Parts: sequence; structure tokens; C-alpha cells
Amino acid sequence: MDRKYRIDTDENREFLRKNAQALLDFGRRFPSPGGGSYYLGDDGTPWKDRNRETWITSRMAHVYSIGAMLGDPGSKELAGAAIRGLLGELQDKKNGGWYAGLTKDDEIVPDKQCYAHAFVILASTSGVRA
Repeated sequence: MDRKYRIDTDENREFLRKNAQALLDFGRRFPSPGGGSYYLGDDGTPWKDRNRETWITSRMAHVYSIGAMLGDPGSKELAGAAIRGLLGELQDKKNGGWYAGLTKDDEIVPDKQCYAHAFVILASTSGVRA
């Protein structure tokens, strides 16, 4: 078996480090001006014609919080952008909780989802930890 797939080898640590870095590099262009997360194309280009989903924004907050804990330059700021999106454009300040997302035209996606709220919990705990 290739040593990069064996836990606790130098080759495995380097394999994991390179893959983590590639994932962090891929997603760097996710934030909208309001902090919500754009969907990304295969090359990391933001798809501005699609909804900005709360669960994706939360996931990006989680990922870049981990990046910040790993010492990746720029990850702290990206995690902060996603958290600003969760505390700003995606939060339902009137009724509490979070919208499912926003459309490309900044209209609220009306239904609330437990799924999205679970991701907000993940994002917030990751952000606090970072």
C-alpha cells in the first residue's frame, strides 16, 4: 500500500496537508459582498446567478475556521466574512433564526430549514473555537 494512505506516516501527513491546502485555495472566492456564500464552479469561480444558501455559508465558515486553526493565511478573514453573512444578510432579525438563503436578486428564500440551522450551529462552534 502506498505510504501516503497509511496513517501516521510522513507521506500521509504531507498528502493530507496538500489536499487541505488545495481545498482551502479552491474556495477562497466564495463570499458575496454581504458575506453569503456563492456556489462555486469547478475552477472556484463564483456562480452569482444562483442562490446564496445559509448551509453553504455556514460550511464555509466552518472550513475557513479550520483553515485559521491550521495557520492558513487569509482563512481567518474568510471565516469572518461568512460569519458576517450569517449575522447579517442571512439572519431573520424579525422572527429569529436564519433564512434558507437569498436569491441572486437579494430576495429571501422563504422557507426555514432545520438543515440550515444545524449548519449554523456547526459554523458558530467552529468560529468560537478558532
